[in-house]
Amino acid sequence: MDSPLLTFFNNLSEFEINQTLGVEEDGNRGSFSRFFRHTGGLTANEYKITGGDQELLGLIQEIKTEKFIPFWLRNSYASKRRSMQMVVTDSDYKTILYLRRPMHILTSTTIIENNEHETLAYIYERFDPFNRKYELRSKEKRLVAFIKAPIIKPWTFPVLNLRKKEIGLIKKKWPSMGEYLTYRETLSVKYRTASLEEKIMILVTALVLSIDLFKPKGY
Repeated sequence: MDSPLLTFFNNLSEFEINQTLGVEEDGNRGSFSRFFRHTGGLTANEYKITGGDQELLGLIQEIKTEKFIPFWLRNSYASKRRSMQMVVTDSDYKTILYLRRPMHILTSTTIIENNEHETLAYIYERFDPFNRKYELRSKEKRLVAFIKAPIIKPWTFPVLNLRKKEIGLIKKKWPSMGEYLTYRETLSVKYRTASLEEKIMILVTALVLSIDLFKPKGY
């Protein structure tokens, strides 16, 4: 694993993932046009990783690809189930991770890669009518940790290792008025006694939860 990746996660223990109005295309983060593109589902996803006092630690940005079907059409009809490619950068905009999510119907799969596109881990969503279930697996697909959170507690997601010890906690925060109006959210993440591999997977799992569980229909 390269130095930017090690440095980023070694300094990370408690942080938030804040959804923005989307990847900038015009250089104007606060414009009304971006507001309406976001609410209409036309912008690619973007999240800030922030520490104390909202210090910017990194960004997670969707790579907007047109392919054969225009982005807005895929977003409108496939929504969160569409295929996605994302890049995670540190505060110096150095790439530390790439994420790939193939198109899916019932349950999602997210592939975590380093900056050379070598597979590091997988995050699998599993179907369960009574629980939110996710498996965090190594590059060899060995089970490392999991989430089994009852649907009666829809905003709290403890991450447990194979000994059922909590190694991380992901919680959705109550949205501000601006977040509520634009369907955005903030998730808080805390590491307990997590290894580097586990830290990488927990951060990506928080992003996966945001996409899988908290996007309104049609976004």
